[in-house]
Formats: sequence, structure tokens, C-alpha cells
Amino acid sequence: EARQLVGRLSVAADGTAIGPRASDPLRRADQSSTWVQARWLHALSESADLSLRYTHHVDRLDAGFDVAGRPELGRINPNGGRGVRHEFEALHTFLPVDSLRMAWGGSWRHDTLESATMLHGVGRVSRDVGRLFANLEWKPLGWFTGNLGLSHEYDSLAGAHVAPRASASFHIDEQNTVRVGYARAWRTPGTLDYKASQLASNGSIEWAGTPGLPAEGLDSWELGYLGDWRAVRMSLDLRVFHERVSDRIHRIRTVAGGPLTAQAVHELKIRGHELQWKWQPVDATRIVVGHAHIDIDADFSTLGRTLHAAAGSHLFGSGAERYFALSERSAPRRATSLLWMQRLPMGVSLAVARYWVHDIKWTRNTDTDSYQRTDLRLSYPFSGFARGGEIAYTVQSLNGAHAEERMQRIVDRRHWVSLRLDF
Repeated sequence: EARQLVGRLSVAADGTAIGPRASDPLRRADQSSTWVQARWLHALSESADLSLRYTHHVDRLDAGFDVAGRPELGRINPNGGRGVRHEFEALHTFLPVDSLRMAWGGSWRHDTLESATMLHGVGRVSRDVGRLFANLEWKPLGWFTGNLGLSHEYDSLAGAHVAPRASASFHIDEQNTVRVGYARAWRTPGTLDYKASQLASNGSIEWAGTPGLPAEGLDSWELGYLGDWRAVRMSLDLRVFHERVSDRIHRIRTVAGGPLTAQAVHELKIRGHELQWKWQPVDATRIVVGHAHIDIDADFSTLGRTLHAAAGSHLFGSGAERYFALSERSAPRRATSLLWMQRLPMGVSLAVARYWVHDIKWTRNTDTDSYQRTDLRLSYPFSGFARGGEIAYTVQSLNGAHAEERMQRIVDRRHWVSLRLDF
């Protein structure tokens, strides 16, 4: 559970605060999240097992307020409401023959969403998602491993989607492996993208749902290398990829004065590489270095090109440049991380993480500059109570303020203590 003070102040031309803004006054925002999961695992034989899983998740947020002088609007609760999820999954894993391993199963998810402001006049919205999937691993020879997978998903709002994937790994020797792969994936829009009816403080509809909105499609090709040099306790995992995203969605106004709607307006081409290097120079010390580089090029989809020519649209004329920047800078061009883990006397463990992140664009009107951040964690495992556990102290952003999510960050340097008990 969490409670925050939210809202905005009205500011005069000279920067002096006048008082709370009527359309977004200072007020409490109460948030809670409840999550429960149960899993049953049964060994059918030495080479086969069956697992069943159930997950229940409830999220609530209340940041409501009454607009002064506008009682007919009722209570405005931006982003507030209640979401509930029930999910069931069954998974069967077995070995048909010695060189073949198969996993297959299915899942069903039922979501409900309620919000007097975000779903004004709509009421409770339900969404059902069913999925069947299978994955096959084939190792006919010592130097080759193949993987083939397929999933079919039906979403009551987004429709049906099929996602195939395939990869081949060539083991040059025990220390060096080259892999190639292809995968297709889908990102289905959120429930509000289809059903939103957001009430603004002036009584108008600020955001309206888009029935029939397509899912974003991803086609990904990759070439990878894995080096595992156990004699020197070192490994390197390198991946070069080329991806294409179809129907990239942005929330825009299609006509002047109209509500915001989610629209599939961009096609993306993504190229890049990423690596992770691990080294354990001595028993008590481990070092992990990660690095990623990405280039994104955006173009209009067929719909985007039509809206680019429509006067009053957010994409009309030069307005399109902001959305191109939003797509092309939606991920840091470069990001590097360094993790140092050290085992100290008396069983204490120390972990220090350092991040270097290139600039990014969060919305069409906001940017986040490049930043560096350092996190630290001290932990101590103990026994003698229950089956043991761990107590830990964590500092996030040890070096102070950084640029990421600065509008939502309440404190620059965050400290907390955590306790884990094993039963």
C-alpha cells in the first residue's frame, strides 16, 4: 500500500505560486496492490512433469476530487479505479525421445476494470485472453541444438494472433556457441486503448477508446554468440539483432478539438547489439558488465500517412516530427551497466551497481537527459528462525538526483530495509 500527495499549483508569470490548481488540486492518492499465486507440480515420470498455476491480482487507486463549482461532473478520479485479474495455466513437459524435449500447455486470463473517470458511462469492462503454446527442443547431434515454438492467442478485445519462433545453436566446442534465430511477437493494446471514456475536469471526453485497434507486431532476427570459458571463470553473451515493428501505436488527436485516441501510425526498423560479460576472478568476487546499443528509424504506416495530411490532426504537417522523435528515441541509444558483487566477512554480501544511460524521450513534449546512477545493497542471510531468511539494506541512486521520471520521483536518494523469511 502507498499514499502520496499529488496535484499541481497555479503559478503566476513571475513564478510565484498562487494556490492549488482547480482542475488538479493537491490531494491524497491512495494505492494498493494484492497478489496471490498458487502452483502445483507433479512428476509424471523421471522425464515428465505437469504443473498447474493460479494467479490472482488486484490493483486499486483513489486520487479523486470534486471540481469547485461543477457539482454536475461528480467526483473526478484521474487514473483511479480497480483492476482484477484471474489467471490459470497448465504446462506439460516431457521427453518423447532422448534427443527431443517438448513443453506444451495453455492459459486463460480474465480481467475486469472499473473507473468512474477513465470509463465514464461505460461501467465495468471485462477482457478474456486464452492461449495455447508449444515448444520443441531437438538435439540430434552434440554440436547442434534446434528450438521451434508456436503460440496461438485469442483476445476478446484484440482478436487472434499466431506467434512462431525458431532458433538454431551450433556448438563449435564446449566453450563456444553460435546461434541464429527468428521470432514473431505481438503487443496487444491495453484495455483503455479500446474502451476509454476519460472525463476531463471541464466535462468533456479527453480520451476515447478505439474499437478494432490492431496489435503491434514484431518480427525479430538475431545472430548470437556465447563464450563460456570456465577455466578462467568468465563468459560472454553477445547478440546482434534486426527488428521490424508494424502498427506502432501513439495516442493522438485525429481532429482539432477531438478526444485523444490510440492509433497505429508508425512502422519501425530497429537495429542494435547487446552483450553481457561475467567474470569471477576469485571465489568471493563477481563482476558483470552489460552494454546495449540501439538505432530506431520510424516511418508512417498507411493510417499515419493519411493523418499526416489531415488538418487538425496531431500528425498534420510539422506536428509529425514530435511523434517521429518519440518513436525513434523511445529507448536509450546506449546503455551500460556494471555490477560488482562481493562476499564480506561474517556472511555479509555487498552489491554495487552503476548505470550509464543515454537520453530518452518519454512523451511528445518531455525529454530525459543522459544520466548516471549508482545503487548499493548490503545483505545478511541468517538461520535459526523458520527455515532461515535474509535481512538487507538498499540504497537507490546513491549519487543523488538523476533525470529519469523526475516528475514522479518524491526523493532523490531512496533507502529501505527488507526482511525475507523462508518457510
